Amino acid sequence: MSKLRVLMAALVVVTLFLLPMVALAQPNVSGFYGEVTLDGVAVEDGTVVKAWIDNVEAGSVTTTGSSYSIQINGEGQDFADKAVAFTVGAEDNQVAESGTFVKGSNTALNLTAASVPDAGVLGFTLSPEKGTATNVVGIGAAYNNPVYIYFDGELYTTVTSDAEGNFNAVVVPTTNIAGDYDIAAIDVLERTATETFTLSSPEGPGGPGDPGDKGDKGDKGDPGPAGAAGEDGDDGGSSTMGIVALIVAIIAIILAIVFRVMKPAGAPEA
Repeated sequence: MSKLRVLMAALVVVTLFLLPMVALAQPNVSGFYGEVTLDGVAVEDGTVVKAWIDNVEAGSVTTTGSSYSIQINGEGQDFADKAVAFTVGAEDNQVAESGTFVKGSNTALNLTAASVPDAGVLGFTLSPEKGTATNVVGIGAAYNNPVYIYFDGELYTTVTSDAEGNFNAVVVPTTNIAGDYDIAAIDVLERTATETFTLSSPEGPGGPGDPGDKGDKGDKGDPGPAGAAGEDGDDGGSSTMGIVALIVAIIAIILAIVFRVMKPAGAPEA
């Protein structure tokens, strides 16, 4: 075996031996950094950001240039692979995002915080409550933050509340099956409100009715216009000939009477 091969083999053995030691030597720290907003607005410098694990504060920093950078020390703690939650501000406003404690990591994570609205309770109404579509008119959402609208358990749309926590959405169900369906709204504080919408079929709530009763007889209508003139009839030839024959017969009778009157008296008969 050449000296080069022996050297390479030795390096491999040393590397395999040192890797576990390097891993053990990594500090038990998990870092996070990014931009911070509260109610849709970048926070002021000096805003406190806290990290929480198992509902226990695990570290805190203040922002600079509306950004944060925090190192969570896990020495002596069982933080491995646990969820890391964050709050922003002196009132510990909740943050929509969360992270995971990974030893030796430094993860980019922008924080979107929301203060609890004055209304205190998320709610909305449906207008109308029955039909083929409805308007969701809500109040009490986290200010200037997303509100997620669900129809029948599926995300339908996402809208943004205004500076007073009001929000609106139009829901046009994609199903044609009539019935009752739940419409839910969830804000970034994970508060939920639910109402029931009755979907009507596109053809309307009812089918065709039974035939109605027969109506009364209507008034007699006005006389219609005169019909067209009929065709000319056949010549009455036979009737004319009969009249001529009658006239000839009458003349013959008259002549016979005249000739009889004019005959001389006593004349011998032939």
